[in-house]
Amino acid sequence: MIRQLARHLGGHHEALRNWIRQDEADRGLRGDRPTTSKVEELRRLLWENPELKRAHEILKAASAFLFSVGPQAPGNHPSGKPGEPQHGRDLVPTGPQPASAVQRPD
Repeated sequence: MIRQLARHLGGHHEALRNWIRQDEADRGLRGDRPTTSKVEELRRLLWENPELKRAHEILKAASAFLFSVGPQAPGNHPSGKPGEPQHGRDLVPTGPQPASAVQRPD
C-alpha cells in the first residue's frame, strides 16, 4: 500500500514510511521515536550548551582575576581608609577628582 502510494506521489516508499512514523510519534501513537517538538528542543539545547559553556569559562576567568586583585571598591579596603591605594590600579585616576583630593604643594 505504501509503495503504491509513494509511486503515485512520485516519492520513495521509505520516505513516505518515515513521514507516517513521524506523524504517529507526534500524535502519541508511537513511543519508539521522538516527537518533532522533542527533536527541535534537542537541537536548540545542543546549540545553546556550547554558548553557556563559553559564558561559564568567561565568568570563571573574571572571578579568578577579581579574586587575585583583591577588594577595589571604596569603603571595602582592608585598611578601612577608602582613599588609600591598595593596588597599582588604584593609583591611576579614572575620572575627575574632587577638589579635596587635589594635593597642594607645601
